[in-house]
Amino acid sequence: MSSLSGLWQHPKGSLILQHLQEVQQNTDSGIATRVESFKDASLLNTLPSLLANANLEGKKGADASGVEKYAAELTVTAPRGSLYAGAPLRFEAEFPLHYPELPPLLSARSILHHPDIDDTTYELAGVTALIKTHPKGPLFGCMAALDSLWDVAAVPWTDEQLKTFWASHWRRCTHQCDMVPFSLQHLNSLSKEDQASHLTRLRDHINRSMRLEYENNGRMHQERTRVGQEYSRVTQQPEVFAAWPVEWLADGYRAFLEGTAKMHVRQPGDPPAPPGAFAVTEIARGVFAFQMFSSSLCDALVKVIKEYNALPEQTFPKRRPNSMNKYGLVLNDIGLEERMDDLLQWWRPLAALLFPGHGGPSLDRHHTSIVHYEEHNDRNLDMHTDASDITLNVHLGGSFVGSTLTFCGRFFEPRSRKEATTYVFSKGEAVMHLGAHRHGANELYKGERFNLIQWGRSQAYRRQHGSYQEQLYEQYAKRSAAAGFVEQGSPDPICLSRTHDRDFDHWSRVYKDIDLTKRNADAMRRTQQPA
Repeated sequence: MSSLSGLWQHPKGSLILQHLQEVQQNTDSGIATRVESFKDASLLNTLPSLLANANLEGKKGADASGVEKYAAELTVTAPRGSLYAGAPLRFEAEFPLHYPELPPLLSARSILHHPDIDDTTYELAGVTALIKTHPKGPLFGCMAALDSLWDVAAVPWTDEQLKTFWASHWRRCTHQCDMVPFSLQHLNSLSKEDQASHLTRLRDHINRSMRLEYENNGRMHQERTRVGQEYSRVTQQPEVFAAWPVEWLADGYRAFLEGTAKMHVRQPGDPPAPPGAFAVTEIARGVFAFQMFSSSLCDALVKVIKEYNALPEQTFPKRRPNSMNKYGLVLNDIGLEERMDDLLQWWRPLAALLFPGHGGPSLDRHHTSIVHYEEHNDRNLDMHTDASDITLNVHLGGSFVGSTLTFCGRFFEPRSRKEATTYVFSKGEAVMHLGAHRHGANELYKGERFNLIQWGRSQAYRRQHGSYQEQLYEQYAKRSAAAGFVEQGSPDPICLSRTHDRDFDHWSRVYKDIDLTKRNADAMRRTQQPA
């Protein structure tokens, strides 16, 4: 059991500790889930102390509005015979100030795909009553809720529940839906007898689909567990799987985290930061560059991706990093999930300072990958936004020509398709920006480049603002003519996206003299319109 200093600051800290110990020592055969260990997962308001150690003169938006969360991370094991058995799983119990009158909020900390876990907040769906009413108390209720994850029983949907569910589901999937192909409007137009028949089909189909989803996700979890365990046994880079030493950070960033160096934010062209300061350069509005990784850490991570990619595909499958990059590696899938958790802890203090109003102080989830560009595979990446609240992009190295990174505006702003800057990384350098900031990787002409990308996500921020997709739908609505949105000038060619811009074909005819898909930065910039 690790230090629980954060939980001790909760008004009922001693009671919470007592309850945590009780569930860990539980021998009740009626609860199959076992707690192996627990540790503090609280997020306290550290912004005041961080601000005292930062020079943010002239930078707006930095304040002391940190997010407080009192939570414990529970490491549990699922019962034998479950598809999720075989490896420890991590969940988080978040304790409200009025605990135990109000029950803890239970969510997944491990990357765990399951039909009963919300994709946005990672919370367990429909378990509040079970947690609140358990005779042994709310934490035992959490264990009972976890028990419900290890199998999926048929849901006794009422007709009204089915109609409500289907109305929402039909809007989202339309003609691509793989369920019963009829709309709620069509259903309501039928006779009572035909409605009953259709609802029976729908009820059976939804329950069958949920069961299939559970089984598929369970097998996916088993495969991720197997791959991580086997790769950690055969790797020639065992130090990457152990706790990372702080010496793997660049000197300036390590000094900032330790409180011995003051952060100094500067603009391009400004005088250098004072001696001994931790320098952060705002290379474009809301885009920050700084040295973060040592050369040793960069080299170790490049060796990991090269080593893993050389292993046989049948035993060590390679999942593409995201929907756009074809070449690279998802580090969470190969046994490095907890090390990537540690990495998030390393950069959250800086995100709290730079993006206090966008989830920076409360980042607690991530998707982490290494992307690989080379002349015979991925050579560029179309202009896009990230499925993150805040993104960290660290250059790990490689010898290459080209492959610069262009930032335009934020998706929801009138200048979203105007070039803000085109940047050249140095080894170990990180760039931090909002997920909604449009950016793209330009053509690589020779060699190869490796970058680590961590999409940081805040559970608290998403509870308030919705998932990335929900925010995106809202931003599309704000960009519409009906909402009074007016784009500022013609878009710059380098800021156009073949993948995401609905008017790409129109602008490809306007800029017919260049191939917009090649992302040749110099050619695109020569044809830019004036701002």
